[in-house]
Amino acid sequence: MRAVRIIAILVLVYAGLVVAFESLLGYYQPSSQGTIVITTTDADGETHDRVVSRLDSDGQLYVAANHWPRAWYNQALAEPNVSITSDGERSAYLAIPVSGEEHDRINRDNPVGLVGRILMGFPPRRFVRLESRPGDEAALAAWDASTSSGHVFTYSIIDTTSDTDGVLALLESTVLPAMVETGAEPYSVWLPVELPEDAPFAGLSGTQLALMLSWPEAGVSAEVLDAAITALDGVAAVHTRTLVPLYLAEGLHVPTGQGFYVHREERYEPADVGEAVRLSEEAWETWEPAWGTRVTGLYRERPDSSDQARLLRIVWYPSHQRWIETREFDRDPESRERFIARRQLQLEGSGIAIATNRAVE
Repeated sequence: MRAVRIIAILVLVYAGLVVAFESLLGYYQPSSQGTIVITTTDADGETHDRVVSRLDSDGQLYVAANHWPRAWYNQALAEPNVSITSDGERSAYLAIPVSGEEHDRINRDNPVGLVGRILMGFPPRRFVRLESRPGDEAALAAWDASTSSGHVFTYSIIDTTSDTDGVLALLESTVLPAMVETGAEPYSVWLPVELPEDAPFAGLSGTQLALMLSWPEAGVSAEVLDAAITALDGVAAVHTRTLVPLYLAEGLHVPTGQGFYVHREERYEPADVGEAVRLSEEAWETWEPAWGTRVTGLYRERPDSSDQARLLRIVWYPSHQRWIETREFDRDPESRERFIARRQLQLEGSGIAIATNRAVE
């Protein structure tokens, strides 16, 4: 028992040292020749400055979340349009999360010493690549390959009285052109899909549609959209959420056509969102080719509700049978470990899903 008490005291003392070190570092935010200031925006639109170390690897500029407190990193994932102040000059950048081989290379090129790791409590490192925004088409293309800079999405579930075909025709002929004039772009229309009776989730009912539009960050107007949809003949109700993209397969383009789409809700502590995104992206690298599936996107509802981050993940499968087959994880044990780690971060209420097809011209 004496040894256990001594170990417990040592652990508490060490934890106290880590907390004290991190608190002082966060309060004073010491700067040096190798540091820059990153300005991020939270879910309420407020900006926050944080002194971070400048990292260079393979000709690219990166910054790292080296500490347990990492609010700026989570804010950059949710809103990637950031500002960087270096040598008194402020510039606009895109913060692009990195993973896999790129993550490992940066970590090798910019190691943290043992003393520093001890003082920080051995937190996992996370990196973002900073790509200049103004006039840099290559940077924008790189970002659009995984997500969409400066855009948000509306996700509307539409209840009709009976005739979904008629409502869809009215959406395409009246609502969509009107929304395009305000700056929106059609992303996808989701349709009911046939499900077996023993399916572990629901689908859109035969009288429901779902509509997703992309909007410029400053131009989203869910209220105008809801009013336009509600005014259509045959619409009983509409419920719209605003989503911020965390990952998109091909920017503002859905890369897959008809099939079996699963829209799954996830809930996390806001501080865990960055880790959940990293685990997801790393798992998808092997999971998609192993099963012939494609992740459409991962989105975060805005604003967060009840101190929880609510995410929506949309995944395409060729069929319901393929979805069943992917429940067998033996084919891809590498992604399985990451999915298990992600599931451990999820809060109660996660896992609710609906299945849809997609309208394709």
